[in-house]
Amino acid sequence: MSQMLKILIIDDDNATRSYVTKILPHQSYETLTASSGTEALKVLETHSDIDIILLDLMMPGLSGFKVLEMLKADPKLASIKVIIMSAMAEVEEKIKAFSAGAADYMIKPFGKGELVQTLNKVGEVKSESPELVVSKSRDLTLPGPRLVVGSATLDELMAGTGEEGISLLAELLQLFLTDSPALLAELETSLAQASAEGIQQAAHTLKSSAAILGAVALSDLCQELENLGRSKNLTLVPTKFSQLLAEYEVVKQVFQNELRRLEPESFQ
Repeated sequence: MSQMLKILIIDDDNATRSYVTKILPHQSYETLTASSGTEALKVLETHSDIDIILLDLMMPGLSGFKVLEMLKADPKLASIKVIIMSAMAEVEEKIKAFSAGAADYMIKPFGKGELVQTLNKVGEVKSESPELVVSKSRDLTLPGPRLVVGSATLDELMAGTGEEGISLLAELLQLFLTDSPALLAELETSLAQASAEGIQQAAHTLKSSAAILGAVALSDLCQELENLGRSKNLTLVPTKFSQLLAEYEVVKQVFQNELRRLEPESFQ
């Protein structure tokens, strides 16, 4: 690839920003990050040469849709191509995004191959050797028959990337273990305050982190809570939250065991 693309990654989830930044080949892509729409607009004030923006939709403060609207309304920024990256797979959300000016839409979690291919297509870059990754799922399990985690993303991180892949996987696991307690606390507070918006936002962010690492059952429970928050139907939220807490404890142990295997020196 002869052209270097400059990418701005806008997502409130630490794991997503780290994952996208680390999996893109640095010789082909320059990346900047922002954890909110407000921060992104400040970045764009000093970096007018951004080629593509990777934009999450569900963020505190300015939503992705609001950021997209503001970008397209600004003559200086309107030409920047925007790729939505969201765990919201509903057709209505996609139609809304494309109608607002998005160039493409990727559903989380996505792998390196899909990301590179989409960036090259939107950036109109021809790659001599497209970096597509096709891999089988790698499962992390606790002793016993119960399957806890399965993710092709994990396999991509570990396959063909050597120490860098191990380092990135360890970083993502650590980010999940560090960030998730605060998100669970936000969910609990929002439940106590009957805040549908708070439940929707916290569940969405936790869902993204869980999905990247393949915690499917946990991600699905987050999706259910997010949907309940969006519909403002909170009757089932206490039950679903209890189920989520139980699943989280199992996933946490799996991830701690995996992190201990990857970085044994950290646990000595």
